[in-house]
Amino acid sequence: MLTSHLTALKSHPESATLKHPGDVIAHSLLTFNCFACHARNQVGVPLAKLASPSQAWPEGTGKDLGFRFTGYRLSPDKRPTFLYEFGGLFIQDTPNPVESDTEKELIRELRFSGSAVENLWFRAARASTIKVDDDWYRFDGLQMRVESTNSAKPLIRQQGDAAELLLPVSASTVMTLRFRW
Repeated sequence: MLTSHLTALKSHPESATLKHPGDVIAHSLLTFNCFACHARNQVGVPLAKLASPSQAWPEGTGKDLGFRFTGYRLSPDKRPTFLYEFGGLFIQDTPNPVESDTEKELIRELRFSGSAVENLWFRAARASTIKVDDDWYRFDGLQMRVESTNSAKPLIRQQGDAAELLLPVSASTVMTLRFRW
């Protein structure tokens, strides 16, 4: 079911109607920089080892840059957790759509474990501008709040004509990204 949603949304994301949880998850994965489905202003992969904060983000496919999709598992209520590996670091990526009468949110939890990779960054956003207001990052009509077990500060940097939000990652980082639109 999720695969058919991803395929349809990849082909025609502009005509997406989000009626079912699978639709919301699939759309969110395409829109919010998932490891497997990179879209919406994203260039390259979501994780990179950077020698310095000013180093350009690497371009190329996940496979070419050392990422490996290792599968997924479903929760009892059929919500996916996607599993990846990068240089001995294991990543669990769990998107959860939340909808109320007043708001639509995607809560994305990323858990990292395994071998430490020095100077590793997660690119949470890339947009023409990224602004911070009351602990919310705002870009491209979205709002995103970040909670992380990593005490290092996020970095907003300008790379060419785009701003990027980079989050530091260690081998034991757990981060929660809360998106609103």
